[in-house]
Amino acid sequence: MIEPIARQYRNPQGSLRRPGRGRHWRAAGFLLLALLGGPPSVLAEYTDADAQAAQRLVKKRCAKCHGADGLGISDKFASLAGQPAEYLLKQIFNFKTGQRRDAKMQRVVETLSAQDAYIASEYFARLPAGFTPSDDPAAIAAGRRIYFEGNRETGVHNCASCHGVYATGGGPVARLAGQNPTYLETQIRSFIANSRNNDRAMHAIVAPLSPQEIHSVAAYLAAEN
Repeated sequence: MIEPIARQYRNPQGSLRRPGRGRHWRAAGFLLLALLGGPPSVLAEYTDADAQAAQRLVKKRCAKCHGADGLGISDKFASLAGQPAEYLLKQIFNFKTGQRRDAKMQRVVETLSAQDAYIASEYFARLPAGFTPSDDPAAIAAGRRIYFEGNRETGVHNCASCHGVYATGGGPVARLAGQNPTYLETQIRSFIANSRNNDRAMHAIVAPLSPQEIHSVAAYLAAEN
């Protein structure tokens, strides 16, 4: 079923849209690292030494909540495994500047250097994403419709045009596939309430969602891998 739907989101050259790719996200990466206090040169290459340093950093700073595998130790914490590195870098920057608020995360990232932020983001981006099977096929079917079609009657926009047909995101856009369903529901409600306001577009997009639609789209996305 995915291929006919995927055709709706192909560009004129026939390739699937991957939002934020190319020179645009790289330019954004340079800007974020400059604002974090580091030189653009740290984006040049992710080396074996970087991977080893990232593993030590994650064990010390991140694994207690997000797990060494990046899948999160409970539904309170985001699954970071497989997230686009540029998205993770943006979230670190937003926590450091207070654009995104969470007392624990702000304490964790406040002393991160630009190099630390870069290697941690790349480390998690390279881990295999997980998924959460659902025993509610009706919710998954309803969530799939919302994800690809939205709800014209209530003004809900589809999700696939930004997050991609496979919900893997790209560049500064989050991967939603395989994210913990409870965490997803919490974040959607935070966007609606403006308690998470580091992405103004998301507030407008998710505001019309009903509680049942929130549950359904989260169930669908969590089961995708």
